[in-house]
Amino acid sequence: ERERESQGGEKSQDFLFLFGTTSRCFSPTSRDKLEALQLHKNTVITFLGDHGYSLGQRNQWCKCNNFELTTRVPLFVVPPQGDPGYARNHTDTSLVESLDLYPTIAELAGVALPAHQNLGGESLVPLLKASRHIPAQLGSRTKNHALSQWARPLSCIHHHNCPDGGGDPSQADALMGYSLRVADYRYTAWFQFDYAKNEPVYTNISARELYTHVGDDGGELSGETFEMENLAEKEPTVVQQLHEQLVSVIKAALVPPVNN
Repeated sequence: ERERESQGGEKSQDFLFLFGTTSRCFSPTSRDKLEALQLHKNTVITFLGDHGYSLGQRNQWCKCNNFELTTRVPLFVVPPQGDPGYARNHTDTSLVESLDLYPTIAELAGVALPAHQNLGGESLVPLLKASRHIPAQLGSRTKNHALSQWARPLSCIHHHNCPDGGGDPSQADALMGYSLRVADYRYTAWFQFDYAKNEPVYTNISARELYTHVGDDGGELSGETFEMENLAEKEPTVVQQLHEQLVSVIKAALVPPVNN
């Protein structure tokens, strides 16, 4: 918290909220200050957490992989309190991405998105207006997946016994793993990667993984109990369908290099 003098000589306060922990960020004191300044009626509050952390599950360590336990992050958005059109204290189980946060904040703030740019995200506002009594307006959202990406250098695995692959994409033999999460499955494909073109070699696939999430309620232990059996060889039809979707999503997400 700090004080400064305005141009008129009056003192005003800038409140610097610390985002080190959730409890500090959204403490009653912070909310009270927003309400005292009448800022809660036109302020958007968001929280986005870091990756999950593997502690030996599936021989993985840290957060350097494409499994659910690592790629899933906490996210919540609090629309302005002065607008009664939004649901409150509501949890939505729809699949969303971190990329969706930017267009969400822009829409809530009434700010136009940059034209002719591939942002990759879709606004979550239709979901924020949904609740148990107000059905989600899913018609305005076309995305039904979440995409993750992580590199796995072969040399790191074979020569250094690093179980998570190290994630250093600078090596020429690195494979690029793209993981597509949909309602009932997670499908991951490991491609050879063309660093000159900054895209995978779609015809050169080194490995595939398919995990069911049927019955996954997203609870506390979902990352511990699912994705234990690779079903890629048992479900070739599902693999083919999800692979086609994955390639389409990757191509749509690729952003050309910026020329200065």
